[in-house]
Amino acid sequence: MGRWKKILILSCAIVLYSVFFLFMWQSFDWHRLQAQDMIGIFCFLGLMVLINAFPIEIKGTNIVLTNAVSMAAFLQFGLWVEAILTQLSILVTLVRIRATTWERYMGNLMMFLTTSVCSAAIFYALGGVTGPFTPDTFPALIVPIIGYICTSVVINHILLNLLKWLFYHQKPEFFGKSLWWEVIPLGMMTPTGILIYMLYAQVGPWVFLYVVLPVVSFTVIFSLFVRLNTINHKLRTLHNLGNQMTANLHFEDVIDRLVQAVSKLVPYQYCYLFRVDRGRGTLKPVRLLGKGIPPDEYVSFMGIEVQIGEGLSGQVASQGETKVIGSEREDLHFKHEPDFLHDQQSILAVPLKYDQKVYGVLTVSDNKPNRYSKEDVTLLEILASQAAIAFKNAYDYQRTKRQSERDELTGLYNYRYFTRYLSKQLEQADQNRPLALILLDIDHFKQVNDQYGHLAGNEILKRIAAIIQEVVNGKGIVARYGGEEFTILLINVTEQEAYEWAERLRAKVEQTRIEVVPCLNDEKPAGPVLLNVTVSIGLALYPHHADDAASLLRYADRAMYMGAKQKGRNKVAVYQEG
Repeated sequence: MGRWKKILILSCAIVLYSVFFLFMWQSFDWHRLQAQDMIGIFCFLGLMVLINAFPIEIKGTNIVLTNAVSMAAFLQFGLWVEAILTQLSILVTLVRIRATTWERYMGNLMMFLTTSVCSAAIFYALGGVTGPFTPDTFPALIVPIIGYICTSVVINHILLNLLKWLFYHQKPEFFGKSLWWEVIPLGMMTPTGILIYMLYAQVGPWVFLYVVLPVVSFTVIFSLFVRLNTINHKLRTLHNLGNQMTANLHFEDVIDRLVQAVSKLVPYQYCYLFRVDRGRGTLKPVRLLGKGIPPDEYVSFMGIEVQIGEGLSGQVASQGETKVIGSEREDLHFKHEPDFLHDQQSILAVPLKYDQKVYGVLTVSDNKPNRYSKEDVTLLEILASQAAIAFKNAYDYQRTKRQSERDELTGLYNYRYFTRYLSKQLEQADQNRPLALILLDIDHFKQVNDQYGHLAGNEILKRIAAIIQEVVNGKGIVARYGGEEFTILLINVTEQEAYEWAERLRAKVEQTRIEVVPCLNDEKPAGPVLLNVTVSIGLALYPHHADDAASLLRYADRAMYMGAKQKGRNKVAVYQEG
């Protein structure tokens, strides 16, 4: 929290409590309270503390059901007693939920004090009078009581959203479900509060023996109902999204499903996902979600590599165990993250682990301290386990897919993949988007195999493949067509551009000396030999030369043999009709 906000909260607290206690000192007569009243006040306080010991958490906000009881205390004793009792009971609640900063204590206490004062002001403005219950005067209190309740809800809701914005930068939500979660329980408890007020006039403090059990029981049961309903909803979400995630075989889709599930299971201000690169021993960011992330810091974060074992996420990847931080520990976590993450107080990092292997690390953070409960940890660990299985499935699928599409020796696409890709491109091509197919054959390759052995021939194939990829540089697709032949498909090029490109490739191969080790003589192993290799290249274009895949391949092959091989090799030839 910024310094100016702390100064604002402290200033408001000093002014508010100074005014409150000044008016209380001048207008409230403590001497008129009898011994029975003091017992009643302590009974009210005890009941409010009991109720507040079971706060209900809804969307990250703790809601307490003491409004009805505090209203009974207000009707019986007036504003000053009700305000003091509410302050003490809310203090117990803040301790119960482990609030750690004085700003949060002061903010919440001021919110409830303001609510008490504003509600009482409306009550008195509507003609209400506090004091012991009498059947003759109660009808005149109905309208003031309604005004008191409505004002309490409205002021509390407005101030609550203001505190969320001030403390946690959350967008105010004035008419969402959280409002109804405040209104409905209050509506259910209000008759109980009025009943306490009525019975107190008849039996005094003994009334609490009749109401303490049902009131506290209702609070506990309602709290459990909300919690179970929330858990049930989250488990259904976890089941549905988990199934969708594990059924997917593409990394990007799996990651999208994962972060979608996280947003519905646990609260966070920022969420980021690392994928483990075992080969490099690092974590690589693949997702960063959150509001208000500066574009330059987003780019910087997505470009980092975290060493396994460094920082919180790195330790989780190294140890394979979940880590939870309830308050900021910059020395442990914020070694690599950008500045906008440094105000996070609560951090939960979970490994994506399956069969003792970590595939990634999922980290969520929030600027509220002690934000993540054991329930949140369990849900995220279940989700992470499902995500790890999905990651493994995606890895296996990608590996199998690569094996089916790639040539094992050179790493280039194989003939089957190339023919499918060529047919697909021909369907999309037209006069304004021509294709150039290049067929390349290594000259005198059989002689190399016969003289130096097939292992030397394999080395030449791998080196030629690397040269082609270097020259193509992502501008086309390269495949091993078979044996010592390679194919290249260039998109949206003219005949002249394709010829010049092929000529650069031919010259590059000719200028490169390839080192091979002869392997035919087992008795006397030979040292490495540098060979000069040349290639013959044939070129045909769609739709200029051919209008289907088979014809295009045939014409490129004819250009290579008729125009290059038979005319001395080490040449580039364009298909000529006739």
